[in-house]
Amino acid sequence: WYAMPKAVSLDKYIEKHSPSPLTILKGMLEICITIELLHKQKIFHRDIKPDNILIYKNKWHLCDFGIATFPNKQRITKEGEKLGSLHFHAPEMLMTSEQSSGESADIYSFAKTLWVLLSGHKYPIAGELRMDRSEALLSTYCQMKNIHYLDLAISECTRFNPSERPKMKSVRHHIEKVLAE
Repeated sequence: WYAMPKAVSLDKYIEKHSPSPLTILKGMLEICITIELLHKQKIFHRDIKPDNILIYKNKWHLCDFGIATFPNKQRITKEGEKLGSLHFHAPEMLMTSEQSSGESADIYSFAKTLWVLLSGHKYPIAGELRMDRSEALLSTYCQMKNIHYLDLAISECTRFNPSERPKMKSVRHHIEKVLAE
């Protein structure tokens, strides 16, 4: 058996503390950095969503690596098996999991998660969160200075074509621009 510290689920943390958009964005920067480090090691989570974020000692942690892929390790999921939450998964993950690069799917799911947390919605808008859709813009819901950097990042991250999505390093830079102001 394992002995582990007790963390708080993100939904309970939000319910109890009503964190500001700034606090949420700082926490999501921690998650972004974690994902960036995982990707450098060719580890892909493949199930990023609010339910898989825990808070421990005011630090944000990604959890539930049940469908993650690791280099030189056999996948747990079966070929052709559809995975996880429909609301946060990249389109290619909804077809079959082995068609997904993992990296671009994580970027898509991270963007959907970030959008949900800062917009106050329970679920993200389906499909691409394009800049020409006012209901898709975080600036419609969140009045942080320079939030338009995140609108741009989320638009790029939720492109249908996985090869058109940026890397996590680029996403991190957008978040850091907002936090710098």
